[in-house]
Amino acid sequence: MKNFLKSASAFVLMLGAAVMLFTACDKKGGNSGGNGDVDKTKLEALIIECEALLDGATADDYPEANIEAFTNAVNDAKAIRDNQNATQSQVDLMTNNLTLAKETFVGSKYESIPDSSVIAFFDFETINDNTVASTGTKPVVGVLQAGPAEIFGSDTELPSLVDGVGAGKAIYFSKGNYLAVEDYNPADFLMNNMSWSAWVKVDDASRANNYIVSLNYWNNWKLNVENNGKPFFTVKTTTATVDMDNESVGTVKDGVWVHLAVTMDLNAHTVVFYVNGIATKTWDSATKENLTGSIASAYVSPIGRQLPLLIGAATVYDEAATWEWDSWKTPDGWDSMRGAIDNLGIYNTTLTAGQVARLYQMQKPQ
Repeated sequence: MKNFLKSASAFVLMLGAAVMLFTACDKKGGNSGGNGDVDKTKLEALIIECEALLDGATADDYPEANIEAFTNAVNDAKAIRDNQNATQSQVDLMTNNLTLAKETFVGSKYESIPDSSVIAFFDFETINDNTVASTGTKPVVGVLQAGPAEIFGSDTELPSLVDGVGAGKAIYFSKGNYLAVEDYNPADFLMNNMSWSAWVKVDDASRANNYIVSLNYWNNWKLNVENNGKPFFTVKTTTATVDMDNESVGTVKDGVWVHLAVTMDLNAHTVVFYVNGIATKTWDSATKENLTGSIASAYVSPIGRQLPLLIGAATVYDEAATWEWDSWKTPDGWDSMRGAIDNLGIYNTTLTAGQVARLYQMQKPQ
């Protein structure tokens, strides 16, 4: 999204330069052939094309700043078209400027995400027989689970549906409950190029480890909100386990929906955090020296079975029982979401800034 904001700024600067150049030409009174011989045919046709483009342009597809800048460019061109004293030099200059403005505007359009790039997407609109199904190229089913009785006793319940970020529903977690995807192929979720996105609304952003989604926690990858409301991502590569956050305290606030996305390109050794469609932090091998190597193979648990892919929690009780520390053995210490999650997506590609921005624009409350 920053690229688009920069594009919008460049767009405005370009138009300002065009106005200065136009003014200079106007003062010189340049005219190739006299006002009666001025040919505005190309400019008129271009204006018609640009107006048609603007008619179909919405904030879902273009940065609002670029829509405004392009509208101003078209209005400037129309002023020259309607000016009976405009010279041929001025008309030609405006035609060139509007052509450039059109190319810049078209190039700023948000990119859509191909269906083939979506591994699994949960909209959390319905619960059927205590399960939630995803769409995507590798659709999976999450089973509703109460919090571990060993931690929460009888003071827990299954996740439930609540009002979502828009007009639909979201899934709400509390008291250690979560969604468990048991039937999946780890290879489908372990690639060098991946992305994750979700809307979250946490009850208490000051607590650590509000988990969004976890594949074998820090033994493969996980996305959570740590204390101080910072998005936090961990990935294990063939080099090391790498922890990263967006270094912005208060990104996630109590009771407020926020769109979070993380994109990863291990071939380029980069991880980018996005908040509400805008890139907020980029990590690379220069800023995270261990952000090298390829994605690690699937973690093999000592409990003798494949751990589920989890939504709303770090891991299952049997796995935690193998750990050498015991801070997790209380309700406050158990790593799980306290809040709501909506529109969770896992992708088999490194989403571009435009694709993340489009996700945010399409899913945000209207």
